[in-house]
Parts: sequence; C-alpha cells; structure tokens
Amino acid sequence: MASSAADLEQQYSPSAWVQRVAPSEVVRLFAEAVTAAAQRARASLPCELDIRYGDGPEQRYSVLGTNVPDDAPLAVFIHGGYWQEMDLASSDGVALGFHRLGWRTVTVGYDLAPAVTLDEIVAQVRTVGRRILQMALDLRSRAVLLFGHSAGAQLVAMLLADWSTLGDSERPPIVAAVHISGVFDLEPLLHTSVNEKVGMDGACAQRNKITEFVKVLDIGR
Repeated sequence: MASSAADLEQQYSPSAWVQRVAPSEVVRLFAEAVTAAAQRARASLPCELDIRYGDGPEQRYSVLGTNVPDDAPLAVFIHGGYWQEMDLASSDGVALGFHRLGWRTVTVGYDLAPAVTLDEIVAQVRTVGRRILQMALDLRSRAVLLFGHSAGAQLVAMLLADWSTLGDSERPPIVAAVHISGVFDLEPLLHTSVNEKVGMDGACAQRNKITEFVKVLDIGR
C-alpha cells in the first residue's frame, strides 16, 4: 500500500524519531555538537582550510592532518543536511579520529538549495571529486575511504558512479565507501517538505537515485 504524504513526512524526518529531546531541538543540538568538534579540529590539526574549487559561496574543501606522510590513507567526507543545511565549517570534526590513526582527511562543501538545484550540487561534488582524486594520485595515497551522512551519502554514491567510469590507473585504491543514513531513492521526497527547497521534479529524482548501488561499489575491488 502506498504511503500517505503524512507517513512520508514522518519517515523522512529523522528528528521526529529521536526520543531523548524534543524534535524541534534535534537539529540545533546536532549542529552545535558537530560545529564544536569542527572548531577543535581546525584549531588543533595542521590543515589547509577553505580551498576554493568554484565560484559559489560553499564551493570549498579543506585538508586536515597535512603533517602525515604523503602516502598516508585519505578519508573524504561529504556532509548531509538534505542538500539545504549544514556546511563545510561544521564538517571538520571527523578529522580528529582519523588523524590519531595517521590518516589525512578531506572535507567537502557544496552550494545549498534553493540557491542551486540537486543536479548542480552533484556536478559540484563531481568537480571537486576529480581534484581530490588527483591529489590522492599525486600523493600516492595507500588507501582512500569515502563517507557521507544523509544527503552526503547520496553524493558519495554519485561521486563513486563518476569515478567508476575511470580506468584503474586513473584512480587511487578506494578501499571502502561508508553511507551513513543515506537517501538513495529520491522519489518519495517529492511528496515531503524536504522538496520545498530542493525543488526536484520526477526526472531530477530519477537522474540522481542510485539504481546500481552494488555495481558502483565494485570499483574498489
């Protein structure tokens, strides 16, 4: 039986499922926590911050843990927020744990809806992805891990789909992709408040859903 609009709104609203605090507080508390962690990372780790890859206000990426060996493993993180919230400045806290393990971390920003469309966001991530890929090749990174949260997980999958078109010599060793609470079937979102800013139509949702997910992940083998 098809889900009603109210059911879809509930299912695609993570804050509605949290039991410890009121739903209205979830996003604020999450943003405060990740921003504080990002500030600690930026203050304590050797880094290159806010490197531009395009003209848009959020088309920037950061490299944290620049003091590790050139061939250190590389973790690449893309933030979530349903393509309309969060930003690069709130992402860098993920580097703290990786640095303790001897990894270099890249965090990726992208322009947000409604200023840009989802197609444009995907194109931006693929543009910066090619730059990060070349950096990993130049440094001879021993391993590359891609991971993203929510909308960022969908963007990681779209990036993998792009990289899967490259030959083995054109990409570094991608050992894993971690998709945290990823949103991959986008059609249900057309009927929720998420789409008020994202502005997808059916064709956009179809273009940007992951239909051959397992095949895409095979590129690391």
